[in-house]
Amino acid sequence: MFYALERLVSEVYPLETLESLIACNRTFVEKIFREQGTFVPMIIGYSKDNKNRIIIVKGFTDENEKMLLCKIVTMLFSVHDIDKYVFLSEGWAVKSENEQPYEKYKSLENHPNRIEVLSIMAVNKYEAKIASYEIHADKTLTDFGVPFSAGGLFTRLLPEKEINERQKKELRELLERNGITPNY
Repeated sequence: MFYALERLVSEVYPLETLESLIACNRTFVEKIFREQGTFVPMIIGYSKDNKNRIIIVKGFTDENEKMLLCKIVTMLFSVHDIDKYVFLSEGWAVKSENEQPYEKYKSLENHPNRIEVLSIMAVNKYEAKIASYEIHADKTLTDFGVPFSAGGLFTRLLPEKEINERQKKELRELLERNGITPNY
């Protein structure tokens, strides 16, 4: 697991709407692609004053790891006063409705006309929206679809209340077990 807290210059990142969060993070991912040629899924939370951002990179292989990740993220968001975030991931999609049924290929990964897409889900306490972008061979992005509403576990990571000292101790232990020294 990777976890970092950064200071931001708020004038560079106007983050008042979910659309601005999506646009800002599209630029961020494009920069990563240019510099590294690859991308890993991540969750990026932004503080209420837009002066801090927390970046969390952690995969999961089963439902238990996924639930643990969500618990850690929610607790970190509480500690760092996060009130909005994005979940960035990539996957496969098929552009045309005229394509062979998904079931024939068992997975979009096996579909001959698949494209790689980046999904950016932006969330605040009121709503969640997803925008998708086609990832081209040269690692540039083009719009794949307009933002639409979203639901699910990763739309519910914002804390409902502040965590107490016992929960902070639990978080510290969880992070340390994952090889991370907490910075709060």
